[in-house]
Amino acid sequence: MEIFGTSSALIYDINLIIQIILVTAFLIDAFVIKPKRRLKAHGTIMATGTVINLLAVLLIMGPSLIRNWGAIAADPTNLGALITLAHASLGILALSGGVVFSYRFLSGVKSNKLACGKRRSMRLAILFWTLGLLLGLGFYVYYYVLV
Repeated sequence: MEIFGTSSALIYDINLIIQIILVTAFLIDAFVIKPKRRLKAHGTIMATGTVINLLAVLLIMGPSLIRNWGAIAADPTNLGALITLAHASLGILALSGGVVFSYRFLSGVKSNKLACGKRRSMRLAILFWTLGLLLGLGFYVYYYVLV
C-alpha cells in the first residue's frame, strides 16, 4: 500500500504526513496565533507535538537510521548520507529544545509558573524543526523518488 506512489513503505509516508502537520501546527501556533496571550494553550500544543515527534523518532526514524547506518558510514560524502546526517543533526537539536521547553512547561503548570524558555531560543528551536523537516523532505525525495 502506498500514499504518494513512491518506493517508500507506508509507515514512512504516514510519518512524512505527521511531520508536515506538526511543523505547520507549530508555525501557525508560534507566529499566527500570538502565544503570548494564551501561554497554557500554546504550551499544550507544543508539548503534545513534541511527544508525538519523540514517538516518531523512537519508533520510525531512529530504527531506520540504525538499520541503514552501514550505508552512511561506508560513503559519508554521498549526497544521501549528507542529507541524512544534516537532517538527523537538526532533528536532534529541535527535539532536544522541544523536550526541554515541554518539561519546563509541564513543571510550570504544576507550580502555576508558566516559564518555558526565552522567545529567541524557542524560535531557534522552531527554525531547527523547520529546517529539519525540509531536509527530511529532501531525504524522502532523494531515497524514494530519485534513487
